[in-house]
Amino acid sequence: MLDLNDFRTFVQVVDSGGLTAASRSTGVAKSTLSHRLQQLEAALGVRLINRTSRVQTLTEAGTLFYRHALVMLQNADIAENA
Repeated sequence: MLDLNDFRTFVQVVDSGGLTAASRSTGVAKSTLSHRLQQLEAALGVRLINRTSRVQTLTEAGTLFYRHALVMLQNADIAENA
């Protein structure tokens, strides 16, 4: 089952431009972020990010999931602050 941390991790990686930058900005080890992404992809049954040694790009499913993740996180913030 997914939780908000799964959504946050994915959005942080995308917004940062990759695992290395996300690791730097969050203080979470790159290997931990990578493992979380792999678990998320396994839970969803789709690849979200195409990974190469230098470039990470969103798949079509990743783009769609990113949009939904942003909305979910915004709604969670609104609910927490209500």
